[in-house]
Amino acid sequence: MFGVHCLGGVALEHWRSASEELDALKAEIRSAFPRTGDAFATLRRRQPHTVDRRTVVVVVSDGLDVGDQDTLADSITWLAERAGAVVWLNPLAVSPKYKPESRGMATSLPYLDALFGFAEPADLAEAARQLEHRGLSGSVGYEYDPRRADSGGDSA
Repeated sequence: MFGVHCLGGVALEHWRSASEELDALKAEIRSAFPRTGDAFATLRRRQPHTVDRRTVVVVVSDGLDVGDQDTLADSITWLAERAGAVVWLNPLAVSPKYKPESRGMATSLPYLDALFGFAEPADLAEAARQLEHRGLSGSVGYEYDPRRADSGGDSA
């Protein structure tokens, strides 16, 4: 693969192997995806006192986490044990075909009190409606959204 880099106005041309180019592309792609576990670990390390049983943690992420799975598992476990509730808003979950099968969502799902789709204000209104009518211990989440074709929800 061929790359061109500019140094002080002078173009420096060099050849990279396909393996080097692939590694660089992977690193660039990874940097575009979330490292939710790292963010939770930073919160745990720097500000652990900000999360307690009175705290409802709201995570807004697509769950396509590319960080270390052990870090995510340890961090979401800590968060779920410490917080009053963990609610996840996922823009992908607005799709009727959505299934939380990505690494990040599959790791986090057992620790969540609710997982809602979130792509527009109406999605927040639906989440609020469900929580108001059923509470966090009720049947709430993207799968109970009556706007979804395969919803298990109701209009109450």
